[in-house]
Amino acid sequence: MRLPPPETGGRTEHVLTSLQDTVRRQAFERPDATALVLNDERLTYAELEETGNRIARALLEAGCTRGDRVALALPKAPLTIAAMIGTLKA
Repeated sequence: MRLPPPETGGRTEHVLTSLQDTVRRQAFERPDATALVLNDERLTYAELEETGNRIARALLEAGCTRGDRVALALPKAPLTIAAMIGTLKA
């Protein structure tokens, strides 16, 4: 099942979406497609969505709420991007 395109009333316009919504949509439409690559490390959109969701749940369970500041001190890696997405979702 594919998500329907946003309604534009017949107009052609660009619809701005958040990073986390874009990843969610790609995970739905192309779960096995490669989302991130660094050297030999790869994450599919499904893996990126799942990891981001796990991180978001952990933050929420730790008491993080909308508007809280979250610091990430992580090396350059696909997991770092997943942590950013998880933080945005929380």
